[in-house]
Amino acid sequence: MFSRCVLGFAVSFDAPSAAGVALAIAQGVLTKATWLEERRLTLPWPVHGMPRRLHLDNGREFHSRALERGCQQHGVRIQYRPPATPRFGGHVERLMGTLMSRVHALPGTTGSNVVARADYPSEARALLTLREFERIFALEILGPYHNDLHSGLGKSPAAAWETGVARSATPRLPADDGALVLDFLPFEDRVVRREGVRLFNVQYFDGALAPLLEDPNRKRRVKYDPRDISAVFVELPEGGHIRVPYADLGKPPISLWEQRDAVRRLREEGRKTVDEHAIFLAISEQRQVLAEAEAKSKAARRAIARVSAGSPRSSRPAQSPAEFRATGNACPEDEARVPPVVEDEAWKTEFLS
Repeated sequence: MFSRCVLGFAVSFDAPSAAGVALAIAQGVLTKATWLEERRLTLPWPVHGMPRRLHLDNGREFHSRALERGCQQHGVRIQYRPPATPRFGGHVERLMGTLMSRVHALPGTTGSNVVARADYPSEARALLTLREFERIFALEILGPYHNDLHSGLGKSPAAAWETGVARSATPRLPADDGALVLDFLPFEDRVVRREGVRLFNVQYFDGALAPLLEDPNRKRRVKYDPRDISAVFVELPEGGHIRVPYADLGKPPISLWEQRDAVRRLREEGRKTVDEHAIFLAISEQRQVLAEAEAKSKAARRAIARVSAGSPRSSRPAQSPAEFRATGNACPEDEARVPPVVEDEAWKTEFLS
């Protein structure tokens, strides 16, 4: 607040969610040397540290159990803006207005509304991947915004940050960088059984769960990253998490968006019950359809981006749905699209082209 610096941000095709909030908090709290290096950025971004308080509006994503739990664990107080009082977020709205005016100058912009867009051919001019947009957006923040004179401060935000840090203690960091995002991820309560845990109609298992079977209360928080549900994270009674992968390791990584879309389509087809094999079969077939339609449809291209946001697509030939039915496995191309969540690297935001 005192410097008006941007602490962090997260970019995604998905609607605002608890997972997006977790990524934004983690990216803001942690030091950013690795993040900058991965994006070939040399401008300084020294802003980091665990806040004492979060000032939030009343968006649904800011009222999640995951956010409340994460803030409780890290000693962060939550203060919500009073309803119908936009003046409380004036400084943020001004910042977003400044940044978005520059974003709308990029090729492929849709404008702030259909009137502003007029007859501009957004789809034909669209050139940027999410990763490229993320880099350009960061350059706008770290260059012009952080270093321009701020009328309310009488100095630049970068200078205000340096002055503030020099006068106060070193910004507080979490004890475990890798576990930070896990503390804020969405979760469901599930009973740990001998066959593992079940979430999203998918079975997860790891032998490391065995000690939890001796606890009379075997209900545990099971956390998940919606971008990749090939593994979940079971919270331990003493703190920390166990990463638990699919019980069937031959299944491909998928996103929660894909899982929910597959279940919806199966229900529309009249399926009264939806099992794990049907879900993965439906996703495999849908990925093949999307791959064929990618160049023809904006909606399909956005769906492809959700699938492939984690890694470049493989050049290997895709396995046909018929082969999938015979083996119960995913086509090799699918396996390369979304990487597994690695607990030590879960805080990173990866948007590869």
